[in-house]
Parts: sequence; C-alpha cells; structure tokens
Amino acid sequence: MKNFEKYEKEIKEIVNQNKLIAVVNNKPCVCEGKCIGCKFDKSKGDMRGCIVKAFEWLYEEYKEPIKLSRLEFELLKCLKGEKLEYLARDKCKVYVHAYGTKPQKGNLGWFTETRDCCCMSLFSNCFKFIKWEDEEPYKIQDILDNCEVVDNE
Repeated sequence: MKNFEKYEKEIKEIVNQNKLIAVVNNKPCVCEGKCIGCKFDKSKGDMRGCIVKAFEWLYEEYKEPIKLSRLEFELLKCLKGEKLEYLARDKCKVYVHAYGTKPQKGNLGWFTETRDCCCMSLFSNCFKFIKWEDEEPYKIQDILDNCEVVDNE
C-alpha cells in the first residue's frame, strides 16, 4: 500500500482546502511554511522543492511507524550527535551496540574495521524491535524518520 492510499482521506481534505501537503510525525497535514518537524524540511540537506518531495512521499510504500519510548527517541538523537549511525543487537541477544560506520554481521557478532562501536549495556531493555536475527543493522536516521514517540511505554 502506498502512502496516498493509506492517507487518502487526509490528503483529499488538504487538497480541497487548496493547500500544500506537509508530513509531520509521519502523517500528512496542511503546510504552514515553517518546515519545523516536516519530512520535507530543506535543512535536512535535500534542497529539492517540497512539491517534488511530497510527490515522492505519496508514492512510497507505507511503513508502519516504529514505536519508541521518549527515552529511546532521545537516545537516538544523542547517538546521532555523537556521529553514531547504526544499531544492531549482539548474538547473546541482550545488548544493543551503536556504530559509526555500517557494521557487518559475523558468526559471533557485528563488527566494523574502524572499531567505532559503543555497547549500550545500560539500555539493554530499549529497542526491543532490534533482533540478532536481523540481516542488516538499523540506520538511526531511518528510525528517526519513521518513528512515533509513545510517552507511556
């Protein structure tokens, strides 16, 4: 299912108002021209126009947002600030590790040649959606781009 199919009703309401579409918290809304929190924000480095980016988003496959606690969300922002880009769970299935470069999965765990890794042992109960069985590590920016913060979890 594409985003335009998932959000057909909301998109029609915006179009009927003769307004532009913004996407905030992974949901379409009326563009107010502020860009703060919008998926099409130019400050994220993509300088193409909002209309082009909105069209691309409309035709992307809908992805169910990843539910994060407030702690998990804030941790991800901190990790990004420290130039850590990926998350993966170790083979013992307890700890999540953060990496600056994309790690490769080996028989005993995930590794990088640069050894830019941080074990997040204090936060072993976080990020339960990350599994050892995953074939690829999670890119932190991808999680941030497709998450929903649930304060009561």
